[in-house]
Parts: sequence; structure tokens; C-alpha cells
Amino acid sequence: MRWIEEPARRHEARADYEVIVCGGGPAGIGAALGAACQGARTLLIEAGGCLGGVWTAGLLSYVMDSADKGGVLETIVARLQAADAYRPEPHPSAGSAYDGTADYTYDAEAMKTVLDALCRDSGVDVLLHARVVAAAMQGGVATGTARGADERDLRDEGGPRTGSRARAERAASARAAAIEAVLVEGFGGRAAYTGRQFIDCTGSGDLGALAGAAYEMGHPESGQVQPSTLLAIVSGVPDEQESTLVRPHKEALYARIAAGGYAPSYKRPVLFRLPQPGMATLMLNHQYGVRCDDPWAISHATREARAELRDAVQALARTAGWERLRLVATAQQLGLREGRRLRGRYTVTRDDLIAGSRFPDAVCRATLPVDVHALGPEREGEDARQQVQAQPYDIPYRSLVAADIANLLMAGRCISGDFHAHASYRVTGNAVPLGEAAGVAAAMAAQRQVEPACLDGADVRAAMRQAMRQ
Repeated sequence: MRWIEEPARRHEARADYEVIVCGGGPAGIGAALGAACQGARTLLIEAGGCLGGVWTAGLLSYVMDSADKGGVLETIVARLQAADAYRPEPHPSAGSAYDGTADYTYDAEAMKTVLDALCRDSGVDVLLHARVVAAAMQGGVATGTARGADERDLRDEGGPRTGSRARAERAASARAAAIEAVLVEGFGGRAAYTGRQFIDCTGSGDLGALAGAAYEMGHPESGQVQPSTLLAIVSGVPDEQESTLVRPHKEALYARIAAGGYAPSYKRPVLFRLPQPGMATLMLNHQYGVRCDDPWAISHATREARAELRDAVQALARTAGWERLRLVATAQQLGLREGRRLRGRYTVTRDDLIAGSRFPDAVCRATLPVDVHALGPEREGEDARQQVQAQPYDIPYRSLVAADIANLLMAGRCISGDFHAHASYRVTGNAVPLGEAAGVAAAMAAQRQVEPACLDGADVRAAMRQAMRQ
């Protein structure tokens, strides 16, 4: 193998912030607005050309597990409603353990405008087209030599932060590695931004990995990850066609596409009706074994999925009543259901879901069942919900606090959880409040000049509630 040596470079720090949020998707939006509302000088860095991540570049267009979340998510909904870009789409399982009563679809283009306005109004500095490529640690630059998490003590690193426990954590924080700056690559080359507190909202735990944080990825036995999906927007959907949110409707849609001459790789395709007449989002492909750290696999999967969407839409348009169906757009961003799960001071597990665990430092309550998509084509049709009977459960603040990086928090998919728990809390209705909690905590830590591990999660939750009332 041939190696190319990159010359050492020095970078002037462009600006200094109290809070730097990496990743401008749903979790990153919650984090940036949460920090800014506490008065912290905040930078939001996004690799793409718009805010929203999977909401916008990914064309997801459907928000799940959003009931009773309040805060930033409630504000976003109000703005979408005012723009006539919101359509209530209650999940049929509402009334069971999952509260899908507040689920909805939205206009992805309107979502971009809403998120831009919220960040502008809150004073958040937004840097688009900028990918985080390195973490400058106190004393040197980490090149991404992340390590897998030690199974010992992964679940819980402590309870309430009082007395000797709090003193021990302050001592541990003093010894832990800390991020000094992030290096980003974008138009104009590479730049450095320094900060006091950092939040990984990249979805795949990119910042944590670059800083050398411990993490897990994939199934604990096989290492397999959930399949990825590329979403699409279509027009010309028959007026009588409902969203396919339950299994019989999904199977009927699959049969219709197959009758048109194409068999989708996802056996339970989903169609979400959008606010605009005749418009819908389609989810019908599974790209197996695509890891977040494999650029060639992501590139191949994106191209393969785009071709599948074209063929499937053409097949559906050959069936009676669907002749006007047209493919309007495919997503710029492949939807990765799974990435790194960074090691935190508490790890949410399947046992927490089964027990419906409650925590004194809870910052989000999740209700979605475990949703593991088939790990391979031979397993299509399996239902993980039958394997893990989840109850509504709390996500504690400790699972947002990195175990081994003193000034790193995480929010969204990359918080500390096991494979099955992640398959429940990973949806965007949870990502926003998790981000908001991380943002509030980061601002509090920066202003008090302490590390996030020294904060009481109950105080973070109280600050979130206070912000909601303002």
C-alpha cells in the first residue's frame, strides 16, 4: 500500500465560541437553539447546503414520536402551520404504548426556510458547506483514532451528582481529554474554530470519533448495521390513496408496485402524503450493510437506490389509477439509520425500554417501539417489535455526556445506547429535544466554567422548561 504524507499546517482560529454544534440536522437545530436561548455565543456547522439534515436534504418529510415534546419542536410546528406547510398524520398505533397522535408531514422546502429563520432570530452563527475533518485536542490534534467502547461499566457511570460522587466526577473531568477546536473543510479551504463546549449532532458520531471517543456500532453479535434508504418526492398520487403507515397498507403498496413489473428491495414500502395536493414521500429501498465510515459503500448505495426509485415509480405509474405519478426529486442525502453510538456516562438499553425506566435526570421521554429494519435481504419481513416489547421510557441526561471527552456532549442518533434502544429513540421527534437538552447543558457548562458531567440533569431539564415559558 502506498502512503501519502500530508504536510503539517497551522491554522488561525477564525472565531471563538462558547458552544459549537457539529451537524445541522434535527438534533443540531435543537442544540443550537437551546444554547442560544441560554445566551451562549453559538456556532452551528453543517456539511450540506441547507439546515435540517434528513428533514430537508434527506426528504424524510415525516416526524415521528413528537407528542408532548414542546420547546424547539413545538416552535417549528407552529412556524410550519403558519406557512401552510404542515399536515397532521397521526400514526394508527396511537392509543397503544406508542403515542403517535402528534405525528405529521411537512413541506421540506418550507422547513429549510423555517430553520433558517429560527437560527437567524436566535443569533446562531450558521456555517454551511463545511465538514468537520479533525478535532484539535488540548495539547495536540486527534486524527480520528477512535476506540470501541469497553463493555465493562458501559451501562451506568453513576446516579445523582451529589457529595463524593460529584467530587469524583470533577476530578475525572479534569483528567479527561478535551477538545480545543474543530477543523472544518469547505469553500476557502480548511479553517479552525475554538470553543468551550462541543456537541456532536452529526448522526454518525463523527466529531466523537475524530476526538478519539469510545463508541459502538451495529449489532452486538454480528456488527451488522440497519439498512440505509434514499427517499423521494412524487407527484400525481391518487386522491384516494392514504399514507401507508400500517402493515396491510404497506403490503398492498408493495403488491401494486410488483404488479407494475418491479419488486422493491423493501418489502413494506411507505408512502407519506404531504401538505401539497397529490404529493407524497416514497420510502421503498433497502441498501444493506452500509456503514457510516465507508464512503465507497455510501456512494454506491446512493446511486443504486436512486436507480431503484426511478424503476419503482415507473412500475407504479403503469398500474390503474396511478398513470399521472411522476418522480419529482430524490434526496441529496442517503438516509443512514445507524452510525456510531458514542459512549456516555449512562447507556440506554433494551432493558430500559422493556421496564419503561424513569430517571431523575430525564431530558426526553420516548414512546416509539423498537424499529429494526432487516439487516439483510434474507431477513426481510422479520419484526423486531415482537422481540422487544417496549414501553414509554425516559432518556437521562447522562446518556448525552461523553464518558471520555471532558467537554463533549452528543444528541440525536449518536447518544449512548445499545443496539435495540437506538432502534427506538433514533427518530427525529426525539432528536430535537435531545439536542435542545445538550444545547442548554453546554451553555450552562460554558457560563459556569464547569464540565457537562458536573451538571445535574434535573437542573438542565428545569432550564429547558423555563425557556419554554419565555
